[in-house]
Amino acid sequence: MTAARLGYICRCMTTFTATGQFDPDAYRLYLQRFLEPQIGIYVASSGTGVGQALSWEELGSLYRTAVQACRGRIVVGANIPEQYTAKASIEHAALAVECGVDVVNIYGPDGRHSFRPTDAEYAAFFDTVLPTVKRDVSLCPNPTIGYVPSPRLLASIADRHSNVTTIVLTGHAVDDYFIALRDALKRDNIPIFVAEPGSLNALSLGAAGLAGNLAGVIPKTYRRYMNAFQEGRLAEAGQEYARIRRLMAFTEAWKGGVPRWVMMYLREFRQPGGTGRLPDPYVHWPETEYDRFRRGILALDIPEIMETAKHAGVL
Repeated sequence: MTAARLGYICRCMTTFTATGQFDPDAYRLYLQRFLEPQIGIYVASSGTGVGQALSWEELGSLYRTAVQACRGRIVVGANIPEQYTAKASIEHAALAVECGVDVVNIYGPDGRHSFRPTDAEYAAFFDTVLPTVKRDVSLCPNPTIGYVPSPRLLASIADRHSNVTTIVLTGHAVDDYFIALRDALKRDNIPIFVAEPGSLNALSLGAAGLAGNLAGVIPKTYRRYMNAFQEGRLAEAGQEYARIRRLMAFTEAWKGGVPRWVMMYLREFRQPGGTGRLPDPYVHWPETEYDRFRRGILALDIPEIMETAKHAGVL
């Protein structure tokens, strides 16, 4: 029996016009990079995808554009921003389902202003939301929302709701949570995707693939990494992993606002959406910052980035 190909879920960038509105034409072109390497996309996240800044009309347009450009070729997921109430999550998920996405990612109640749900409140949130979502659902206990549910609690929710078909562990850089979650799950058909740090271990332990945002810049590098690992070419996998980690370390300079460095990449390397500007609350940066970014990312000497730079006339 042939093992399923390792996957990747990319929380991809949203492209904007010069006045900060969603740009569907640039978005269509931007999404093409994910098709050949078979990188799945989760769109309009509140981080990389700037989903919190999009109007209801823009969200609908974005979901429809992604579905039209990619559905049937790669997974198209709606990475709906974390919401404070079940009602708001239900409404947002319904919009995404209406627009035809394959899967809806739901984080859980937002840990806003020091709020932290009890286990009973966390379970009640999902027991309210999940039965209303007539589509596959992925769960993501991302620590950036303010807290992390126990692996046992998350597993109990996934076991209870048959439309939970994926679990995404971004923000968990150690293996303990993955192992405890896998051991706690009673359903054995739920793939678990992990973040890049330490992923060689997690893939060895049975992770279904990776999830993050860097594949929006180096999708082919990720595909080479996963293929090399799965085919037992571990030295090559380690080489690609090191390139990924170097890029991750470089982008830490813009931590707390992933769209900042992705937007600089789009502009400096003349990619679709590179002539746009991020909406409020983001502001434009001085040219010295763009120059620092361009010089720094080229200094990493990552083959895929160098190839993009040559095609764009940057080198």
